Amino acid sequence: METIIPFKHQIDGANLILTKPACGLYFVPGKGKTRTVLMALNRLNEYNCLTNTLIVCPKIVAITDTWQSEVEKCGFNLQVVSLIQNEKGKDLSRAKRLEKYKTIPNYRSTLFIINDELFADLVQNTPEWYFPTVIIDEAHRFKTPVYKKQNKKENNVKGKALYYVRNKITKLVELTGTPMPNSLIDIYALVKILDGGLRLGKTKTAFQNEFMYPDLHSRLPTGGFTKWYPKEGAKEEAFRRISDICLTVDDDNDPSKLITNDVLVKLSYSEMKVYRELQKERLLEFEDGVITADNAAIAWLKLRQLANGTIYTDDGYKVLHTKKLEYTKYLVENANDNVVIYYNYKSDLEELKKTFPNAVHLQNNSESKQIQDEWNSGRIKVLLANPKSVGFGINIQFGGHTIIWYTVTISSSDYIQAVNRLYRTGQDKTVIVHRLITKNTVDEMAVYNGLANKIESHEQLIKALLKTTN
Repeated sequence: METIIPFKHQIDGANLILTKPACGLYFVPGKGKTRTVLMALNRLNEYNCLTNTLIVCPKIVAITDTWQSEVEKCGFNLQVVSLIQNEKGKDLSRAKRLEKYKTIPNYRSTLFIINDELFADLVQNTPEWYFPTVIIDEAHRFKTPVYKKQNKKENNVKGKALYYVRNKITKLVELTGTPMPNSLIDIYALVKILDGGLRLGKTKTAFQNEFMYPDLHSRLPTGGFTKWYPKEGAKEEAFRRISDICLTVDDDNDPSKLITNDVLVKLSYSEMKVYRELQKERLLEFEDGVITADNAAIAWLKLRQLANGTIYTDDGYKVLHTKKLEYTKYLVENANDNVVIYYNYKSDLEELKKTFPNAVHLQNNSESKQIQDEWNSGRIKVLLANPKSVGFGINIQFGGHTIIWYTVTISSSDYIQAVNRLYRTGQDKTVIVHRLITKNTVDEMAVYNGLANKIESHEQLIKALLKTTN
């Protein structure tokens, strides 16, 4: 259990949740939205005021136990129940999920987790609404009741479902790091869910007329316009009006800060079974009663590959799970920034390229300088790199401030050098480092034992050297 020393914005956010029937926490990634919500819910629980609470989030967040892990880290006495998976991490069939819905009234003061794709299913299949408190994680995914796809209008079912039960929710909390992913109009839809249009206008048209102006060249033959731009000072005025119910925490642009966010990726029961079989057959293989160094080293490498999702075969490699890929995609989609992804194995590089077809691979070769220039000018969204190839001489601090460690290296030198490609002179924002760690595997051993001890020793050495030179 961690000793919790909350930041001021987290205290302010928790107080907002406690005192307002509806509010939004618009924190950039790395500022602790999840912990802020749990601080408030834990306080309600301590005073016996916590009701059954529904937490709606992207599936990858739900199945990796992000909320449950944070509860455990903080030592909060909160019960968390999944509505989409069983205790072994296997997705519930529709029949079993419907049976699970029927058990909800038997719980008290419990946090229920469901992914946003199944939110409408829950609304449609519960005769009564059992959740006075609802937390919408990544709320920008709910904001638009109708969207266009492939030139066809399709109903945003989850958005409509939320509006359907809105008057039954007595406490609603929106969480997002990207309240305006495309334009100022995005904030209107988010806030209307909270206050029904009280602060920014009853209709989208009213909001546009007050805060925006149209591109006259985008006029439609039937009337209206397709492109709108914010008026001068519109964003500041909009956020001033919602400041009593929405707390916005932007990047504090403090280049001296480095935020590390460990994401514990959870494998399903069947995936862990494969891992345990490999661990038993390779890592625990005795020869004359002693594990040989060669076998242990090979086993370690194979287990790390498997923790990532692939394993090499005679014909190439085989994909055994995609948990890290899914979470990486989630982090990239929700980052308000360009992202560097550090990988280790070639199989991971190939899978990342498939997931991000527009990603650029940075290597120490003749193309390196051009790629660095394009990245630093903001023209590359996702940069893939092996930490061994981005040591001295690579300068990419101007193009972004977000790092994803797909495979956390156990080399303290490689780790420090890789992080310092962004966390260095010239960086004008807080650097955020996401480390993907597969739970109950050698990933945890590599990061929390091997790497942590090496970095601690490295820092002690640097301090000693500085002390002797002063």
